Amino acid sequence: MWRSVVPTTFGGQSTHVGYCYPALVLEDTQDRVVTFQPVGTAIMRRTGLRGPGGRNMFPNGWDGHHEEQRWQGRPVVRAHPAGEPWSVWRWLEADGSWSSTFYMNLEQPWTRTPIGYDSHDWILDLVVRLSPFQAGWKDVDELEWSVEAGVISVATANDIQTAGRRVLRSAEALEWPFDEDWNQWLPDDDWPVPQMAPRWREVALSDRP
Repeated sequence: MWRSVVPTTFGGQSTHVGYCYPALVLEDTQDRVVTFQPVGTAIMRRTGLRGPGGRNMFPNGWDGHHEEQRWQGRPVVRAHPAGEPWSVWRWLEADGSWSSTFYMNLEQPWTRTPIGYDSHDWILDLVVRLSPFQAGWKDVDELEWSVEAGVISVATANDIQTAGRRVLRSAEALEWPFDEDWNQWLPDDDWPVPQMAPRWREVALSDRP
């Protein structure tokens, strides 16, 4: 189970699970974690009062409930360098090739729990193409809205942007996973769709504050 655990510093409510999905673990070492999410995977997403675009919650906007959805995008691999505030996503296209871009999701470094990994999405993201090298920020407007609405402080937004500049340097330097030959691996068509764990709502599973 991968969970985005929302701390009190994001929106003012008590710590809770904002988003959760099960995934297949491809690699888990001291240095990295790699997961795979096939089409049709269940997703639990909190409900309540959301801002423009419907992705970010107003301060105290969570109503205490979650709704189940299904992952309808392309199959996706998420690669997380241990201790870093990001994961790198790449989608498997319909023709069996990997997406030409890398999606860099800024987030709390992953921590292990008895049922998987906890993190927390940090709103801002980047999209990178390696050859020729091109990079662009994504969801800048959502980060600005989160500051204006009082979801996060200016200092927190600055920290998130600093993390984004760090991952951009990692991509430019072709550090892992940008240096991997992704074409050497494809998922097995017979792999099952992973299922939700019964304890996915239990914040006490996390060692985060």
